[in-house]
Amino acid sequence: MRKIDYLIIGAGPAGCAAGIVLRKRGKECVIVEKNALPRTKLCAGLFTRKSQNVLEHILDEATLKECYSQCLMSKESKFVMWNGYEPFPSCNLDKPIILIDRPKFDYFLVKHFMTLGGEVIEGNGLKAIDFNNKNVTLMAGDTIEYNHLIAADGANSVVEKAASVQVDGFKRKTESSLCLEVNVDREDLDMEGVNVYLNIVPGSYAWAFAKGKKVCLGLVKMLGTEFSVQNALLDFMRQLGVKNIDKYPVRGAMIPFENVIPKPVIEKSEVMFVGDAAGFVEPLTGEGIYYALQSGVYAGESHSVEEYLEKTKYLRVMIDKGEYYQKFLSKPWAMKIFYKYAPRHTKFMEYFYSKRIEEGCLDSFIEICWKYKAQHSHS
Repeated sequence: MRKIDYLIIGAGPAGCAAGIVLRKRGKECVIVEKNALPRTKLCAGLFTRKSQNVLEHILDEATLKECYSQCLMSKESKFVMWNGYEPFPSCNLDKPIILIDRPKFDYFLVKHFMTLGGEVIEGNGLKAIDFNNKNVTLMAGDTIEYNHLIAADGANSVVEKAASVQVDGFKRKTESSLCLEVNVDREDLDMEGVNVYLNIVPGSYAWAFAKGKKVCLGLVKMLGTEFSVQNALLDFMRQLGVKNIDKYPVRGAMIPFENVIPKPVIEKSEVMFVGDAAGFVEPLTGEGIYYALQSGVYAGESHSVEEYLEKTKYLRVMIDKGEYYQKFLSKPWAMKIFYKYAPRHTKFMEYFYSKRIEEGCLDSFIEICWKYKAQHSHS
């Protein structure tokens, strides 16, 4: 039986970020990925400044430049929030919104991990795990013993499922939410910027992101809501005026909105859950890349599961604040506040987007309004 110091299940941004940090610490590390690489991945590709900051932390300057050269899809300066199909005043951002190609980004991180001496076992997923004896069996039949295990295997984590059966007291996530997405050619929908649509579907939102020659459209069906998500997406496409709707395949994936593992570690088995496997997703926008990268870094830097648990408390606070904003912006009276405030303060939407979404500040909406007013009182 082979023995590995750090075994990572999943080669997405969370697993790769952990692996890169561990290799920089000189740790023996292997990533197991069930799919052949490069893999496809449903993702709108929003890459916020907080995500950029984490990436700068784990990549040197030359590698970072190469990453953007290979993975950047577009820079969009226009941001619009919609209440149904009625727009708020749009804003042009001083710092453009970065959108990346997720499959290329994931694969870039995998290759960088390998240049650091990390090993990747691809096309060979997890078949079984024994938490008591700290070993896993892969689909091909080989068994690996580990000292530490990082579960980066997504919203439908196999590690999480096994832990719910084997580990007394372990509480897993509830059912994740369904996300549907379609990429439309620009000649069939000419749309600019990043557009977020509130009150299109119950308790959630839809989006239309311009990305080079494509426009990425999608929406989320939150857990507990009752409607046909397929019909809702088709209606959304029709309302936007998409031509040749039938030629575009719709892709789906599960996303753990408002669905965090209460305690994303298993102490006795040295297991840390990261990214979607832990339920680390922004409830307001569905952003997962930042949480994947940051939790992966935390796992790679931590010397114990207790240290990792302590570090991830900050991510829980971030997610709690996202839930506050998601609930706040779903209220009709909140929309009235936006409609009243934004037209009289033309830079407010830019300020709000920058602070809440790009930077992830923890201020309430009222606090953001106060700080905006204080900064612009003499402008």
